[in-house]
Parts: sequence; structure tokens; C-alpha cells
Amino acid sequence: MLSNDNYKFIPAEMKEQCRWMCFKILDGKKMPVSVHNGKVASVTDSTNWADYSTALEYLKNHKSNVSNLGYVFADGDNMIGIDLDDCLDESGEPINEQVKELVERTNTYVERSVSGTGLHFYVSGNSETGLKLSTELSPHGFGIEVYEKARCFVVTGDSYRQKEKEAVIADQSFIDYVVSLIPVRNNQHHTFDTDTINPEDVEISEELKARL
Repeated sequence: MLSNDNYKFIPAEMKEQCRWMCFKILDGKKMPVSVHNGKVASVTDSTNWADYSTALEYLKNHKSNVSNLGYVFADGDNMIGIDLDDCLDESGEPINEQVKELVERTNTYVERSVSGTGLHFYVSGNSETGLKLSTELSPHGFGIEVYEKARCFVVTGDSYRQKEKEAVIADQSFIDYVVSLIPVRNNQHHTFDTDTINPEDVEISEELKARL
């Protein structure tokens, strides 16, 4: 887990929202945890979420149970989460020029993912939610996911730019450009149902639940 000092880079626009939870990582699975009761958290039930200070305090006091903060995307604040999978090499550098171009295209907050090989962009705007292009099928060499609701990112605070004052900015043109990189099939992008979302990296078996 990163030092809590890293969280100083998290923008105020995120810290002001009551969209926080924690994460426990077990057997490679990312498990969202409610700081209210220490149980598996829902990304669609706001009673499971907390303000930033409460989530950070829970993380500090329960390091044996959780390892990271998490931020929920939900209706109401126009916050979009963009996840580029497998876009950084083992040394943390972009794998190709397209990744570099994407980072340079926007000034919004972007941080390294918990794996160290991906990037998370937090940007204000509008988009379909649940858009997904896997690394295996991507013509770009990296995967792309776009979320507007019913999704929670692990927050590392590991700012890619390390700017003194990071911010979530409105950048609809950037969102539209990223979406344009996801191939369209049968006149629509590939999506999955975020109202009953159960993607691979937040799958939670009964066995894992019992270990909380």
C-alpha cells in the first residue's frame, strides 16, 4: 500500500464527494469494503459510501483488513472514470506513443493504478457507462474502460504528473476521443450491464466474503 502522503495529490473535486469506500485485495480480487461496517460494499447503494475523511480514517485504523481507498462513480456529479489497462511497462513508462498522446491531450487528474501498469483518468463530462475494450482485442496495445456510474476505482493517489495542485476538469472532447478509440460493432460499443455489474476485478465469491 502506498503511504498516505500520496493521497495529497487527490483533487479537491473528489475529496468533496461522499463517494468513498475502501478496498481489500484477496487472491488478486479487488473487494470493495464499506467503512461503516467492514462488509462488502455496493457500488449502487449510497448508504455504503462515506466522505473522504471517514474513509481515510478507516483505512489508517484497519490496515490488516483493507489496503486502499476507493471512489464510486454515480449519477449526479458528471464524474467520468477512464481506465487504461496495460498501458505502462514494468518501469512505469507508456508502452507506446498513443498512451503518451492521451496523457498529453488532457490536463485532468490521472494516476497510476494499483497494479502499476495502468492509468486512471478522472474527468468531468458525460458518456455512456460500461464501455469496454479488452487488451486482448485492442488494436492499440492497451485496454480501455469508461464509466459514469455503478463502478468503483481503487484510488492510489499515485499522480502520474505529480503536480502540486491536481484537479478534475471538464473535458468532454477528451472523453469523446477516448470513446472513439473503442471499436463499434453492430452500430454500438461493447458494454456490460452496470446496474447488475460484476466485472472480473470486483468479482466476490462467497469464500472471499467469508474472509472479511
